[in-house]
Amino acid sequence: ITDGDGAACADALVEIWQAGPDGRYEEGFHGFGRSATDANGEFRFTTLKPGPVAGRGNAMQAPHIEIAIFARGLMQH
Repeated sequence: ITDGDGAACADALVEIWQAGPDGRYEEGFHGFGRSATDANGEFRFTTLKPGPVAGRGNAMQAPHIEIAIFARGLMQH
């Protein structure tokens, strides 16, 4: 993660949310992760491939992972 000047953000926080491989949010798979960036602005998650999730009108959404980034100077993601 870099700032507007291209400098590494060593103090950013990255959150992810996702469904499990079956496309459901359930007890056996929490589907949430949080990681701080290192000195190079890098982070890493190891997770399972999410399944498709029901969306509006029960249309299926493509498998996806939602990401939020919190960084210096930002009080919201």
